[in-house]
Amino acid sequence: FALIWLNPKTRIIPESWAVAVEWGLTNTEYHILGQKYGSYKALSYNFKEGKQFWYRGNDEFYTPLFIDLIDDQNQRINNNGSILFPNDKVKGYSLSILESILFGVRDLELLKAMLKINKPFGVANEDIDELINFYKNI
Repeated sequence: FALIWLNPKTRIIPESWAVAVEWGLTNTEYHILGQKYGSYKALSYNFKEGKQFWYRGNDEFYTPLFIDLIDDQNQRINNNGSILFPNDKVKGYSLSILESILFGVRDLELLKAMLKINKPFGVANEDIDELINFYKNI
């Protein structure tokens, strides 16, 4: 990650990965606490709301790119169809699958190819293209 972090065109990959790990681990911890203590609020907790309110122009590095590959929420639909938000039709990846994909990924085109090779059932190549191209063009 050190080499791609130094390049502003690829820095989105390690920084967005860090955002997703922070989101995933925090959600897991709160869900465990919710099960332990019977807390509905903890069970439904979504750290930083999955960055669902991130939009183009907000921050070009700390994006919900990898969260979008995991969750089943589409920011564009949730934000009245605004083209400032990604049209996120992709879902079903796990943090562990994404981590294995990221070994060796050096740019968004290679990430796109690796996502297609390792895609979950029901995910279309066109939806991966649309999502990655959105982030590629910020």
